[in-house]
Amino acid sequence: MKRLSFLFICLSVAITSQAGIITVDDDGPADFNNIQAAIDDANDGDVIIVKPGTYTGNGNRDIDFLGKAITVQSTEPDNPNIVAATIIDCNGNQAEPHRGFYFHSGEDPNSLLAGLTVTKGYAPAAGPYFSPGGGIYCVQSSPVISKCVITSNSASSGGGVCCYSGSSPTITDCTISNNTAANNGGMLVTTEGSPIFINCVFIGNRAENSSGGIGTSSSNLVLLNCKFINNSTLGCGGGIGEDWWSSKMTLINCLFWGNSAGSKGGAIWTWLWANATIINCTFYGNTAEFGGAIEHDEGANIYIINSILWSDNATYGSEIGMGYDDWIPTLFIDFTDLQGGPTDKSVLMGPDSYYGLNNKDTDPCFADTNNGDFHLKSQAGRWDANEGRWTKDEETSLCIDAGDPSSPIGFEPFPNGGIINMGAYGGTEEASKSYFGEPVCETIVAGDINGDCKVDFKDFALMALHWLEDNN
Repeated sequence: MKRLSFLFICLSVAITSQAGIITVDDDGPADFNNIQAAIDDANDGDVIIVKPGTYTGNGNRDIDFLGKAITVQSTEPDNPNIVAATIIDCNGNQAEPHRGFYFHSGEDPNSLLAGLTVTKGYAPAAGPYFSPGGGIYCVQSSPVISKCVITSNSASSGGGVCCYSGSSPTITDCTISNNTAANNGGMLVTTEGSPIFINCVFIGNRAENSSGGIGTSSSNLVLLNCKFINNSTLGCGGGIGEDWWSSKMTLINCLFWGNSAGSKGGAIWTWLWANATIINCTFYGNTAEFGGAIEHDEGANIYIINSILWSDNATYGSEIGMGYDDWIPTLFIDFTDLQGGPTDKSVLMGPDSYYGLNNKDTDPCFADTNNGDFHLKSQAGRWDANEGRWTKDEETSLCIDAGDPSSPIGFEPFPNGGIINMGAYGGTEEASKSYFGEPVCETIVAGDINGDCKVDFKDFALMALHWLEDNN
């Protein structure tokens, strides 16, 4: 009997501790008709499901998680149509400023926002000259924001999102578009934050003074598999602007296409000892007066590897520009396809610059630049994102199997040559396949590491190169 009583108590605790489901609908039957009321009622672990509709007015803007470990999501966060139909309309303006969400109570990754569209926010003032985060504002908070669309919001800094004072959110699969600000049109990351962005798209964001897509200062920014498209500023940093001594930025498998700056850095601008590490990224069609793709100024340090910089344009440094008065910036670039090579027109290099012996100056053979397809052409197989299948081309890019041999090939499909590709898809499942001048080997042979249908010394050399390699 004692055992049965103990079991009953355990089951009761388990049942009461299960996450509750709370529904919100603005014009139909549900637990609540506004989101804030649902959050006020929620307990840690609860999931608030917001049904499709346009949510506006009190309770549906300036929404506060109150530090709770809860999830606020649409009915189907994975469905773009549902996300587009589940709208937080802040209806903010200068006279009546309102934003979508305000995280300021120590929210951590257990607080999740997923699958909503946040629009028409206008940031309230947080100081005499500072109105941050038109759509979402994080202060000393680090929630997870996933599969959201943050569009057409405005602020003085961080038109779409602002991460301030140690905020380190994880932002995945989000689209941040058409936001505007005096500075940092799409987003501002500042004051010792360490946010991580995965599979995000920054498109059409605009800043009057600097940093069209993202502005970052005194922070550690990581971007994986992100795209910056048609972001702009009249000042510096069309895609990203980075400054200040302690600022660090790591970009892996990112694409910068069609971004523009009126002054410096069509895609990226770094200065004042900021540090940028750029791995397997593609730059195309970015423009500025100085540094069509990248401008590094006043002690900034840039490391570029396994990347492609092509068809960018500037008066000074069509691909990479450099400027300094007191502190000389540094540049390291190797295993990269750079149009024009290290010429005065293409790259401005200082005394602390290193231009490696493994760089190329060759047409990367992109699939379709007019429509934004920057996969590399291959006679063995190229991923066609529009068709959702592999297709074969009549030519093969020389950027395939041209990256640093010591870089892990990651998820590159077979045959992959055993060496990572250059560009934004190198090391990914969408990396173009290796071609060896004859029909592709359809059978995986034990020991055939590079996929040329032979087991020979080349395979042994590749194995030896990566022997006991710790990719962690």
